[in-house]
Amino acid sequence: METLESIKKHKILQVEIESKEKNIFEEEKEQKKTFKKDYTKALENSKEIMNSLKNGKIEAKKIEDTINMTLNNLEKNEDILLSLLEAQKEKQYIYQHSLNTMAIALIIGRTLNYSEEKLSTLGKGAFLHDIGMLDIDEKILSKKGKLTEEEKEKVERHTIYGAEKVKVLNDEEIMKIVSMHHERLDGSGYPNGLKGEEISEGARIVAVADLYAALTEYREYRDKFYAYDAMKMVMEASAEKLDFRITKKFLTKMPIYPINSIVELNTGEIGKVVKANENPFRPIIDKEENGKEIRIDLKEKKNLTKYIKGIKK
Repeated sequence: METLESIKKHKILQVEIESKEKNIFEEEKEQKKTFKKDYTKALENSKEIMNSLKNGKIEAKKIEDTINMTLNNLEKNEDILLSLLEAQKEKQYIYQHSLNTMAIALIIGRTLNYSEEKLSTLGKGAFLHDIGMLDIDEKILSKKGKLTEEEKEKVERHTIYGAEKVKVLNDEEIMKIVSMHHERLDGSGYPNGLKGEEISEGARIVAVADLYAALTEYREYRDKFYAYDAMKMVMEASAEKLDFRITKKFLTKMPIYPINSIVELNTGEIGKVVKANENPFRPIIDKEENGKEIRIDLKEKKNLTKYIKGIKK
């Protein structure tokens, strides 16, 4: 039987835990506000950069500032930044897509322990990877039906147009990323049907980032995919076409049940995935209970009997 003293200690411990959790939620709430503000600013930068590119001018300083802003926020909290990537709906998809692809590529680059210089190059290549799309007829890009073979060939030339545009940066790796991000390990990609190590690592990173970002973004001709379905498609593509080593690195930051996924536990509890753990099947989940946010870390010993039963859509 518990003594009065042990009951008091238990209550004090419970209050301390609740206070600590409250502080975490408050801190993350403030970070989210800052990140949203920065993301909006980065999106505005993206629009200005793309509009300048239409006139043949690359605003290298503004691209560098956008990369540094993103890296700064990644240093603080990668998970919050990942949760924001799906939040916007832009009619001109390239503004958001360039930014989201860059953020995901930088996350992967960080897991590969890239130096600041390599991250900067990767960020520029990822941000500019689709600038050749600016030369493609908007009617083709927004077409709701299936593209004709002729239209498909025109779209595929965006890698060639883009590589030509970034020549002024005089950086071979950026050119490779822009020209090779649609190449595939099995040789089925374009424009040159390159295989395996013939494709630069930066381009292989951007290929993963580009696919996941594209699937989770709204398009004129389709709605976006749920994060969980998008990740499954990336993993399936990694069997032969994408670099599985790079996909595995991304999985350490974006688990099988990706950030923002609404999941149901075997206990009947429903919550949102907010953070990855080393075990991609056991992420950290937030649920609401009696008007309060409760955090469930599935890797903790007290939660070992709990597991994700399924995903809610």
